[in-house]
Amino acid sequence: MDIEYFNARVRGRRGRLFKAQDYELFLRAPSEAEYRERLRSTPYARHVDIAEARMTRAADVIPSAVGSNAADTFKFLWETAPDNARHLLKTLFSKWEVHNLKALIRGFAKDVKREEIRGAVVPAGEFGPAALNALLGAKDLVDAVRLIETWGSPYAAAFRDVPLDRHINTFELELRLDSFVYGWLLSTVKGGGADAVIIREMLLSGIDAQNVMTLVKTAGKGFSKETIEGFFIEGGPAAPAIDKALFAQAAGMESAQDILDALARGARDAELRGMLAAADAEEPAAIEEAMDAAMEARLRKAAVTGPLTIATAASFIYMKMRETKNLRLIAKAKLFGIPPEELKGLLIYRQ
Repeated sequence: MDIEYFNARVRGRRGRLFKAQDYELFLRAPSEAEYRERLRSTPYARHVDIAEARMTRAADVIPSAVGSNAADTFKFLWETAPDNARHLLKTLFSKWEVHNLKALIRGFAKDVKREEIRGAVVPAGEFGPAALNALLGAKDLVDAVRLIETWGSPYAAAFRDVPLDRHINTFELELRLDSFVYGWLLSTVKGGGADAVIIREMLLSGIDAQNVMTLVKTAGKGFSKETIEGFFIEGGPAAPAIDKALFAQAAGMESAQDILDALARGARDAELRGMLAAADAEEPAAIEEAMDAAMEARLRKAAVTGPLTIATAASFIYMKMRETKNLRLIAKAKLFGIPPEELKGLLIYRQ
């Protein structure tokens, strides 16, 4: 299969993504049960039925169904992509592979029930349904890491020489994982072709986002300036918009808002500066989502100007993951009685 046909198939899948009017319908559902019924009238029907048969708690049905649908989508991408695009897809899936590992780290560290952890993961790439089932069957984090090592996963390197006992600092382990994966992925992107440029830009944007969130999350938490500086993720020769000097400057500030203001003044990218200037330190999740949305918008533009590149698949993956997060967020809101108008501002959807 060539890239032109592959991209045409991807665009067909993109046309199935939910639009604003679909979310309005879901938001107006008076209960989680009614929301589930409305999902059943969509392409998610089969996944809802399977999840209902498997899950013992009603609260786990929609998260499981949504994750299963995403897994099928990623499997489709992997199986239909041209051979020369698969290593690039691996890079695209890595964002969600790391998301899954972080969910497992937090879940095992806090003794969260396995079904609750399952509701937080999204089968993708190396950690598809079978692999996640095996990891969720592990007795603890040590056992899970042993499995990852047995599989020969490159992620095993991120856990080496780290004590994985019950007193593990999950925050620092997650930062170590991020630092490892970005360094590893950047080393695998070769050449200067259009696809390599797109993937490299994605990774550098991801490094900027992670460095911003590290600074925001560590603000006022008692970390020394030197410790925070050690969390900086390098971008290699093609440095990201937030360099080490700016990161170090911001690392000495106690206030998250002061940090955002300093980054907004010093970042070497006009779009990022504007985004950080408008950011609210009280809404860290919104900052991360905004940076993801900006990357998604750039990829959609690249897909138009470069129709024979990986940008079409890359933008679709971002959009699919946004749909996955939205649907799970609505399910949680229904369970906790969050009003639709309050929830609407938390949803992001673009076509």
